[in-house]
Amino acid sequence: MDQTSPAQTPRALPLKRSRAPKPRRVRAGEHADGRGGWQPSAKRCSPIYADKALGGAAMVVTETFHVDDEASRFTIVQPSAFHDRFLPRMSSLCDAIANAGSVAIAQIGHAGRQTTFGANNHAPAGAIADSDGPSRDCEELDLPGIERIIGSFADAAGRAKTAGFQGVEIHAGNGYLINQFLSPSSEPQIGPLRQGPRAIPDRDHRDGGGPESARR
Repeated sequence: MDQTSPAQTPRALPLKRSRAPKPRRVRAGEHADGRGGWQPSAKRCSPIYADKALGGAAMVVTETFHVDDEASRFTIVQPSAFHDRFLPRMSSLCDAIANAGSVAIAQIGHAGRQTTFGANNHAPAGAIADSDGPSRDCEELDLPGIERIIGSFADAAGRAKTAGFQGVEIHAGNGYLINQFLSPSSEPQIGPLRQGPRAIPDRDHRDGGGPESARR
């Protein structure tokens, strides 16, 4: 005789999706699923983001859009935001999220030394020259190179806004470019970038606060 009480009896709970308004407090974080080849297609990726939104997430963050056509790509299966020709795909991903009731956020980033020549057809560029890391031909960025990449981030953020995203998240972890300038193991130790991020100027300090304000 089964002695299991009704309270102990396992049962499947029905999962329902609804577009009806409901409290949302969860952020669906970014992740790369590697779909779609060199340029992940909106047709393949949009349903993934729509599912996250329909599942109740208040905010859905995309996988990382790389910001330039030189050495910013992490892998060959990564979306791009370095040219206006990618706006239709970006808009499709944004619409999939927004139409399901969530705030759409685009993540943008640069690989720095955490990539290979094969992923970009260009030598990696990072905070320091790296002969013993993921890539043995990593070039050290100079100030003009940093300024160019800052511009690429700004342009990518502008495209995200044009595509309809309500915000951007800048990838600054996992050993990628920004993280390299913040890490004691990879920040510049010699030359014009000595002391790493503390020496990087804030574009004429237009906020009036100087480098200290820029770091904040």
